[in-house]
Amino acid sequence: MSTKLATRPCCLRSIAGETSCNAVDHRVAKFMVRWDGPYKVVRAWPESSLYELDLPQHSNAFPKFHSSLLKPHIPNDNSLYPSRAHAEPEPIFDPETGEDQHFVEKILDRRRRGRGWQYLIRWKDFGPEHDLWLPGSRVDNLEALDVYLRDLGLHSKVL
Repeated sequence: MSTKLATRPCCLRSIAGETSCNAVDHRVAKFMVRWDGPYKVVRAWPESSLYELDLPQHSNAFPKFHSSLLKPHIPNDNSLYPSRAHAEPEPIFDPETGEDQHFVEKILDRRRRGRGWQYLIRWKDFGPEHDLWLPGSRVDNLEALDVYLRDLGLHSKVL
């Protein structure tokens, strides 16, 4: 069973009965297919079209997927498509944790979320489009947090 997207502007009726139209872009981002990866195939069961992937340890997903949920990864050919070259640096492998890591350049801002704080992180060797809000529990051991709080005139125990 395949789902088809409309090729003309669509009107969506909200619960309150109001109609909202998007005539400029015919597709809505939240309904678009999102691909994640690439991941290495660890094991395959061709008779049942099942594949086991090597997912990151912090992933909560079950590592086995049906072939209908997968597609082959085709890496970018920089000689054919130079404008699509990835300028982002590769993560650095940390042998202690066994995971790939990026390093924090500095903390740009903070905001209150629930009972804690979130911090806007600028990753080293990445541009501002990759800045990310992280909870205080994930940045409390970073030297960049101590520097940021010192610059604000606060001590590092304030999270």
